Amino acid sequence: MSFTIKLAGTPYEFQAEASETILQAGDKAGFLLPSACRSGACGACKAQVLSGTVALGPHEPFALIKLTKSQLTLLCSAKATSDCEIKVRDVKLAQKKPEGVQAEIVEKRR
Repeated sequence: MSFTIKLAGTPYEFQAEASETILQAGDKAGFLLPSACRSGACGACKAQVLSGTVALGPHEPFALIKLTKSQLTLLCSAKATSDCEIKVRDVKLAQKKPEGVQAEIVEKRR
């Protein structure tokens, strides 16, 4: 089952499978969402859930101080359980990596 994740304040949305975190789904869809440790320890991927529901997975308690008052979640640990709208502090589109780039070593310096 998949859910639609809408990025508040942007025209962007993507699909997230129930088995993947919102951060993984965003990566797969080509979005660079805020993150650092990707293990629920640092809090860099904090986002506010404006609508919908998520299941928060393993994380360090200090990574989400004030969780209940502001509906914050960690994108690296949260899995969508319904369609959601989330507010992130920054979002960028990933650049495609060049394919088939060839290079020749002209000179090697020591």
